[in-house]
Amino acid sequence: MESDEGRSLLSPKRHDDDGPDPSNLTWGEKAVVLALMTSVSFSTNITISLVLPFLPQEINSLGLPGQLLTGFVFAVFPFMILVLSPLCNVLARKLGRVPLLYAGVPLQASCVVVFGMATEFTKSPTGVVALFLVSRALQGFGAAMANLAIFAIVAESFPESLGKVMGFNEVIIGVGFMTGPVLGSLLYSYGGFALPFLAASGVLTLSFPFVVAFHRQHEAKHELERERERERQVAFYSAEEGLTPSSSQRELGMVAGDGGAGKPGGGEEGFWAQVLEVVSWRLVLSALVLLIGTGAFGWVETILSLHLQDDLGFQDKYIGMVFAVINVTYSLCGPFVGALADKFGYKPIMIAGLALTGVSFVMVGPVSDTVGRAFGRRDQVVYEVALLALFGAFQSLTMIPTLPAMKECVPGTHSQHKINTVVMIFNQFQNCGLMFSPPVTGALAPAIGWADTMALYGGLCIALAAASASFFGVYGGKLPQEGKLPRTASYDATAPLLVPSRGDPAQNSQNSISGSFSRSHSLQSPVVMGYSPMEERFRKRREQGGDAG
Repeated sequence: MESDEGRSLLSPKRHDDDGPDPSNLTWGEKAVVLALMTSVSFSTNITISLVLPFLPQEINSLGLPGQLLTGFVFAVFPFMILVLSPLCNVLARKLGRVPLLYAGVPLQASCVVVFGMATEFTKSPTGVVALFLVSRALQGFGAAMANLAIFAIVAESFPESLGKVMGFNEVIIGVGFMTGPVLGSLLYSYGGFALPFLAASGVLTLSFPFVVAFHRQHEAKHELERERERERQVAFYSAEEGLTPSSSQRELGMVAGDGGAGKPGGGEEGFWAQVLEVVSWRLVLSALVLLIGTGAFGWVETILSLHLQDDLGFQDKYIGMVFAVINVTYSLCGPFVGALADKFGYKPIMIAGLALTGVSFVMVGPVSDTVGRAFGRRDQVVYEVALLALFGAFQSLTMIPTLPAMKECVPGTHSQHKINTVVMIFNQFQNCGLMFSPPVTGALAPAIGWADTMALYGGLCIALAAASASFFGVYGGKLPQEGKLPRTASYDATAPLLVPSRGDPAQNSQNSISGSFSRSHSLQSPVVMGYSPMEERFRKRREQGGDAG
């Protein structure tokens, strides 16, 4: 088994090595990455949320239980992301991230059209619902591919400011999620069921030019790096052995065709080996915080409308405004939370957010009843709305730092395969949280009531936050070498780029090669020289000739 770190430097880049060092991107190139991320996030969340106001009524009109089936339609989307994220990780390794973007975005747009036209394709009520479920499931597959590719690209492109970028992305997600129901209601009332989905598909299609722009940018940078690498190889071997450039190029071509490192997909490493390479108790604990933090949204929003209506006497037209308050505070706090996490650390902010989320659940549950009895219903309403606004802010503290917190839990340097796997785990735990909490809280609330249901989850959040703070505080939140390139002979920034120093010829030759190529492959781990037939011939020639260089 050959790892990325142990590959020969003279072997060609594999299909899953998606480009040059992202830290070398210009501001314009980073702007393309940001535009890609935000356009897909915005359009995807519009398509997810626009059905909220009218899908239950539409299913009811078919003579089927609207609320129940709407729950299944919503659940199948995160379920597919949860189940298919490992497959997307394998595809990213075999094909690269760019093909996942080309497949994921159009697949989502096509599935949205099928969803909207379901009532035109069949008149059978069960057939319509079946099309709803199948199209939504395939849309989840498209989202799984696009999300893994985009978040992995972003994690590499902004290693020092990932918190700010994730915070900005959460603002876009919040805006998309709030825009969807408004847009859906207006278009549904104007043009019927199909029109909102045709419009949403058009919005998704508008993000595709950014996929093409990123691909062209990526290929241009990649080709430039390959050309520089070829020039360095030819220059070194010509100087070292007196070879002509043409013969050096022929030798390099022989080496490039040797061995299996260039096979598409890098099949020498299994899926579970990649997972075990990044999994540690630190990453699992951070992922559990993500799962419980994501579940808090579903826990509240599943039972909040009935609580506002039955317990507090809210009119229907005001219930949506309370939901909007949560999303607005969540989105507005995003950029500030991202900057705060970049400065003070991801895990402390994440744990503080989870603990405060738990406190807000307890305060809006049992404590709210006490406030109502002491001060009256009107004051209780103001108190709960204020706490729900704070809940949105606390959720931003919990959610925004989770991906960078998980990324910094990975030991060693962050190769592309490691980052792909971290994003896969991130997607799985996030969507698991979206899936498990709605049915559980929907079953608990009628049995034990609003107050106890909220207190139960609040206690879980506080307990996990306390345990996480204890473990990270005692054992450390991350490993010292995470994401850092060690200063070794194979990566010496002060050494000459092409000319080896005098001394041990074999060692000098290896250091010079690895010193030059580690700069052109800085996305990968610091390179350890692997076997190369060309290098072996040079070593034998020196031993036979006794020439010390």
